Amino acid sequence: MRYSYAYDEMGRLTKKTASGRTLLSLTYDRNGNLWRQRDVTGKLTEYRYNQNDELKEVWDDKTLLCAYHYNEDGTIRSLQNGESLYTEYAYDLDKNLT
Repeated sequence: MRYSYAYDEMGRLTKKTASGRTLLSLTYDRNGNLWRQRDVTGKLTEYRYNQNDELKEVWDDKTLLCAYHYNEDGTIRSLQNGESLYTEYAYDLDKNLT
């Protein structure tokens, strides 16, 4: 099978095809963040960001898959999955995950 790829003017991947069939299409927001991804089955995944361009939520069609919460320094404080299960993160003084 032969794959081909398309890119936008910023060099970001916008489409992956195989034998003329679109396998994946990607769109980006005005800040260059991945916004939407549609796969060969038509499944849409949407990525939402906060005012600091940090990934805030990932949606699968109309279902929240996960939500990220950040500390003031930009490190991830917690991750909440779509079932409201939380994973909390802690860091040392050098911002290494502990």
